[in-house]
Amino acid sequence: MKKLFDQFNFKKSARDLGVSVWQTPNFLFLIMGIVIYATIIIVFYLTKDYSDPRILIASECFVVVVMLTTGSNIIGRISDVAKLNKLKTRFVEIASSRLKDPLSTIHWELEVLLERTGGDLNPKQKESVDSIIETNENMISLVKDLLNIVKIEDRNRIEGKDIINIDKLLTSIIHEQKEYAASKKIKVNYKNEAPDKYFKGDKGLVKIAIENVVFNALAFSPKGKEIDLKVSSKQNDLIVQVKDYGYGIPSEEKEYIFTKFFRASNILSHNIDGTGLGLYVTKKIIDGLGGKVWFESETDKGAEFFMKFPIFFSNEN
Repeated sequence: MKKLFDQFNFKKSARDLGVSVWQTPNFLFLIMGIVIYATIIIVFYLTKDYSDPRILIASECFVVVVMLTTGSNIIGRISDVAKLNKLKTRFVEIASSRLKDPLSTIHWELEVLLERTGGDLNPKQKESVDSIIETNENMISLVKDLLNIVKIEDRNRIEGKDIINIDKLLTSIIHEQKEYAASKKIKVNYKNEAPDKYFKGDKGLVKIAIENVVFNALAFSPKGKEIDLKVSSKQNDLIVQVKDYGYGIPSEEKEYIFTKFFRASNILSHNIDGTGLGLYVTKKIIDGLGGKVWFESETDKGAEFFMKFPIFFSNEN
């Protein structure tokens, strides 16, 4: 039933494709169906009192012409949308690649500037330089997210040749986020109930997928809270859970959480930087590996994300 409803959720399709509602394939096919059905009914009522074969043949030909013309126009529209999306993807790839190196250079130059002149800057000057550094880091983060999207967008399945030890991967992620967690006085609790389980995937992309969720848990939690990381196994699947006790996700916005550039309305009021791409990337990666990602959340009570990966093998004796 949900899949059927999604077929008619034109606004969601438009948001996912980055086009207007009338350009979405589902809407165009609905219009095609209405036009063809209406044509058949009109022709039927206009010709029902005629028995001349020539009139019947002409009416059938008319219906076929309408069907072919409408179908051709619909396919043309869909092709235009596909080409546009392909061009947008190529543009994003080129623009992001060209921006990456200059932004990294700016970051390095600013760090050197601060190191050499930090003692000579008054508080207002130092605040301005710090603000520029922060803005530059946000731009670097956006570019990285865009490049990750380009990397995975056109791949229905992700080739995974790495045998991944989830314990080592999560330990690495926790270590890399240690400084950020400390700056917010957030305690990270980690529990692994499946230390002998391994799965197959692209290690770099899997790390990005899990890292996005862990970072969000830290970012969207007030200072002094905790986040819980847990690994468990169920039948033939390995499940990674990331739970925070932060701001949560409004119920009316849950359906958009994995869409591009989406940021929950209650987060915007807390002035938290972000691109709105992290969870979109996470879902694309996990889906591409044959896994699944979902979540549970209540506003002001936090959120818990579940990431499921097919187990490749176990070291259990």
